[in-house]
Amino acid sequence: MFTASACTCHSGETPALRRWLVVSAPEHLFRVSVNGVAPQPLFEVPPLLEMLYCTNRVANFCAYPSRTRDGRSWVITAFDPVSGKRRELLRIPTEPGARYHWGPSPTVPKSPF
Repeated sequence: MFTASACTCHSGETPALRRWLVVSAPEHLFRVSVNGVAPQPLFEVPPLLEMLYCTNRVANFCAYPSRTRDGRSWVITAFDPVSGKRRELLRIPTEPGARYHWGPSPTVPKSPF
């Protein structure tokens, strides 16, 4: 199963090469250019990646949740879709087995990188 989240990435290249899709495949994330360039692997992700979000072009980062091993917390990890650099944004206490939904604010002011 693949899921995709559209984002506009600023990589210092020409404007035509700045648009990417970030695609989730089982246990991996890929960056895919809308210009038809072959997919580029970013990094491995935890199994059962539930949701993937990319912010607006001002903040210009993507994020995904993962559960801790004991199931008592969600860890929201942000990443730069161009470099693949990751950073923990937030750790949220949860009830084991409960289902939660999340998403970044549409007015995220800046990148965490």
